[in-house]
Amino acid sequence: MYRFLLKLALLNVFKKRVRAFLTIGGVAISVSVMVFMLGLGAGLQNMVTEQISETALRNVVTVQSKNSKQLGINQEKIARFQSISGVTTVEGVMNVSGQVTYNGISLVMPIYAVTPNYFDLVPLTKVAGETEAQMGSNANNIIISQAAMNAFKSKTNIVGKNLTTIINLNNDTKTDQTEATQQLDRKEFKVTGVVDKGLSPVAYIPVSYLQKQGASNFSEAKIQVTYTEKVPTIRESVEQLGYQTTNVQDAIDQVDRIFKVIRSILIAFGIISVLITVFGTINTITIQLVEETRQIGFLRIMGIKREHVGLLFVMQSVILAFSGVTIGIIGGLFFGSISNGMVQAVAVNGMSDGKTINIYQIPIKPIIIMLVLSIILGWVIGLMPAKRAVKINPLDAIKS
Repeated sequence: MYRFLLKLALLNVFKKRVRAFLTIGGVAISVSVMVFMLGLGAGLQNMVTEQISETALRNVVTVQSKNSKQLGINQEKIARFQSISGVTTVEGVMNVSGQVTYNGISLVMPIYAVTPNYFDLVPLTKVAGETEAQMGSNANNIIISQAAMNAFKSKTNIVGKNLTTIINLNNDTKTDQTEATQQLDRKEFKVTGVVDKGLSPVAYIPVSYLQKQGASNFSEAKIQVTYTEKVPTIRESVEQLGYQTTNVQDAIDQVDRIFKVIRSILIAFGIISVLITVFGTINTITIQLVEETRQIGFLRIMGIKREHVGLLFVMQSVILAFSGVTIGIIGGLFFGSISNGMVQAVAVNGMSDGKTINIYQIPIKPIIIMLVLSIILGWVIGLMPAKRAVKINPLDAIKS
């Protein structure tokens, strides 16, 4: 009996094809847009979060001074940070600028003077050469970014070559603050590695070189915490000393807040989609009830029970809602796959490591919810026409 009712429901739904396709199409378009936007939002959020996590570790706290002249970060403060419970290691960096010359090409760029294990706390993708332990083994070593190497019109064979630098030692890093800026003598450094720093041409040198020139104050410090859960406690301890702290989680939380607003907008759009589904399906089922009055009479005379007649209209409602949602989900996934393919095709030429970029991520939970809701809503929407159908007198239905 149920198989017969299902076949009859399918025949009734698609008997008026144009009307059925318009109803299903309206639902499908709304669902398709929503699935695409939800997946796009999830994909972009995941991509941004991964990008942020690649630039800083979650268990690393960055410390900066609110007033470098009154509360500088010197070696004594580094030791103070190191003594805080839960701190594994502390590394410092001095931010200066200078002119770097190679192969007849001169660039003015930021230069970071870092402590020996600085790169353990600041993950950078190595392009060529070595970065491990190169900042402490020799004060004449230098590591440059790939953007700087490209600006010098050189390939990876720049590793092992010498660069000439003229460094400007600013007032914040010097012990003697009588001069605003001190220009150091020309100095040659040997390139030991190349790292990916995006589009920024920068260079890294051992901090020991600047310390020999009278620099003592770090621009910032990197604190590695034993466990990520201890980060808030460590930050509070450091801030009580008068410093300001940041952590990668701050940026991730900001991203989450932005996408939370986006999800709220999509939920509002989803409510509108549900209303479209409800009114469209009710309209179609009500019209079908009027058109199929005689069919109901014949079914009742043939011996079909009243509850089976009601079930017939519920099935028709569920078929309409479920078909629209299913087609919409397939459409949203299709356009999401196309968007990933287009972005990958555009980005692949500029990528050296072949990393896959996905701006669209399949929203599995929302899809499951939509499928379940389509059945529930279809069932609820079909109840009213079903109640009216079971009340129809068979003889009156045939006469009509």
